[in-house]
Amino acid sequence: MFISSDTIHYFIMRTIGRLTAPIMAFLLVEGFLHTRNFRKYLLRMLLFAFIAEPFYLLMILGRPPMSMWETIQNLDVLFTLTISLVMLWILSQKRWSMTVRLIVALPCFMLADLCDWSYILPVWVMIFFLFRQEIQKRVLESCPLPYRT
Repeated sequence: MFISSDTIHYFIMRTIGRLTAPIMAFLLVEGFLHTRNFRKYLLRMLLFAFIAEPFYLLMILGRPPMSMWETIQNLDVLFTLTISLVMLWILSQKRWSMTVRLIVALPCFMLADLCDWSYILPVWVMIFFLFRQEIQKRVLESCPLPYRT
């Protein structure tokens, strides 16, 4: 946003930025698996999402939002992380079948589409959560097709 897109600095920063989503997804899953109190974790995520939102809107829009709908359409990445955290809780419910869990988690993907990083972050979160015991599958899922065995 602050660097012209035709410079090498932009390319370097963009490349580094592309690594952020999988790293944040991995850390969210690890935080979920190791937290002692899910509700406190969720409330902290939501609190920081609301704190960051006005600054994010000013950066993205360059002005305060004109309506509530404009605000809802431009939610920051912390809201995406919070929605992904709810999705993790749904996926961790062992009393439901995997089919039911995936159907109940579907609205999380729809909500995430209103946020920064859209549905990409919940997909990364789901991959890290579902394949957390199978490191080889996690690595293969993130490789381009020609390198798969």
